[in-house]
This record gives sequence, C-alpha cells and structure tokens, in this order.
Amino acid sequence: TVCPLDFYQNATGATVCVLCPNDEKTSSTGAADIEECTNLCPPGSFGVPLNTGGLGVEPCSPCAVGTAAPERGQANECPACPAGNFSAVTGNSLCDPCPAGTFSLDGATVCSDCTAGTFSLSGSSACDECAAGTYSLDRAGSCTLCERGKYNDLPVQSSCDQCVDGTFTMLGETVCRDCVPGEEGQ
Repeated sequence: TVCPLDFYQNATGATVCVLCPNDEKTSSTGAADIEECTNLCPPGSFGVPLNTGGLGVEPCSPCAVGTAAPERGQANECPACPAGNFSAVTGNSLCDPCPAGTFSLDGATVCSDCTAGTFSLSGSSACDECAAGTYSLDRAGSCTLCERGKYNDLPVQSSCDQCVDGTFTMLGETVCRDCVPGEEGQ
C-alpha cells in the first residue's frame, strides 16, 4: 500500500497507513516510516531545508512582501511574485494579479499605474499604447474610440481633438474628412 501525504506505514509490508502525529507532514506520498513525518512550513512561509535540496521545516518565517509560497515546505526563501502580480503583505501564499490599468515587474509589492494614452488588462507586466484614433486616461483598462466629430492622428493620446466646421469623422478616426456639399460637419 502506498500511503497518501501525511501518512506512513508503521511496519514493513503493512497494509494500513497511520496519520503522522502532532500535525506533522510528509514530503511525498509513500512514507514508509514515522521518521518521514516532519513539521513542514505551511504555505506563505519558508524554513530550513530538511536535507540538501529538501523541503522547508520549522522554524518557519513568513514570506516577505513581493514574494509568496503557495505550497507547504518552501525552503530557504519564498519565490518572487511574477511580473503582472504583487504581494503587499508578509506571509502570502499567493500573489495577487495587478488590476486592469496597472502593471508590475517581478517581485512587486505594489502595482504601478498606466499613464494616460496607455492601458493594461488585469495581470499585466507592462502597459500597451493606445492606437491613433483612440485615447485613455490614467489607470485605463482599455482605450476609448474618439467620438464622432473628434479625431487624433497619433498613438498614446489622452484626448481627441475636435474637427473644424465643415469636416466630420465617425468613431475612432485619425483624420477629419470634408463634408459633401449640402451636409453639416462634426
């Protein structure tokens, strides 16, 4: 019988698995002896390695800001949050994704705002530029098309310009067009 996590066999050839005592854990399934039960560090913390390259055991320390440990038994230090994520408090087991309109690099403790003329989706590692014919304000999760009667002909804009009398645009245009005789502009 192969014992599940946190159980061991108390005798060679035993068919019954025994729960590790005192909330101790095993580092893998199939523990064959009570000696394989240890106090693994819980998620959100790290400890000294059980053996070379092994799992982290007590005493445990909380993960620092900008890091997280989703699994129990993290050794030496918690891994940095990947780009597009952050951890603002100690002891996190998971990094949080940056909200739309923000971004982060590896190991972030906060997310940075996208500036006007750029945008980002949730979990982004960088802000993307708004194309010509669109615009955005700070912390935008998307770009907005220029309204009818307005335009912009450059990317990375925070607003659209008004067409002059006698010209018009549809949504998201990069240039105003002359009206046909007999029509009004904008």
